[in-house]
Amino acid sequence: MMQQDWQPADIIAALKKRGTSLAAVSRKAGLASGTLANALRSHWPKGERLIAEALSVSPEQIWPSRYRQTDSTVSDPRHRPHYFLAELLAQCDPFAETNNDEREWVDAPAAGKEIL
Repeated sequence: MMQQDWQPADIIAALKKRGTSLAAVSRKAGLASGTLANALRSHWPKGERLIAEALSVSPEQIWPSRYRQTDSTVSDPRHRPHYFLAELLAQCDPFAETNNDEREWVDAPAAGKEIL
């Protein structure tokens, strides 16, 4: 049975029981007082480690869904590959057949800072 992640309120309460707070742990690490709150919402290994150390547990115990065990290593199950622009462009065929909707999208001017 997969363990559930701790709720943010439980993490905050556990820190309070130890006489500290998320803001205090954040400041002690040299970060802005609200920075560690990011680790409560999304995967951030450094923030997770700082919170876990303050609670004397491992990040994997607090957020089991963010980690999975593979042999003796811990990895992020949501890892996505990174591509270089040249690799992505190599996959494009500018002469491929398109329908009118696709052509309209391809030929549309950039709406913001998308221009390379």
